[in-house]
Amino acid sequence: MEAGASAVKLNPELEEKGDLKDHQAVALLGPRFNPLQGVIIEGTIETAQMESWRPQYAGFYIEEATGRGVAVLLQIGDPMWRRSLIGNLSLTPEWRFECLDETGPGCATVTGIDSDRKHTFRLWIKSKSFELYIDDVLMQTFVTTGMTGRVGIAAQNVPVTFGELKMWHMNL
Repeated sequence: MEAGASAVKLNPELEEKGDLKDHQAVALLGPRFNPLQGVIIEGTIETAQMESWRPQYAGFYIEEATGRGVAVLLQIGDPMWRRSLIGNLSLTPEWRFECLDETGPGCATVTGIDSDRKHTFRLWIKSKSFELYIDDVLMQTFVTTGMTGRVGIAAQNVPVTFGELKMWHMNL
């Protein structure tokens, strides 16, 4: 089964330069999936070059309970310094991220994404684990405490476009 959307643009309403607050947004994708059956979501991810002193991230959110889940945040910027973070993300009453693991300089895996370049992604979700691939390179495998069947896309301090979205329910 395939459900698709041409593109979803996430813009976390950036404020003027002197603003000290991070601006985050999460959009939950429409169709739910059966966590025991599993799902594959793929598409493209693209951000624009922006001048900012705040860290910029784009990524994915896998809901474990209403307003709480696991997030994968891919830092945008210079490959020499950027990181990818995985951790618990609470959306209520406001965005609160607790990092559980990270990849960064010197790691032999994906450490974020380039701005002004279209990247492909593939997210495999089954039972209580998921794998994320960026440009066909494994970013990481991670285990969750359980899933509701809802997946979202995330942005922090940068507008992000997720395009060519496709979803397949696994047939195992």
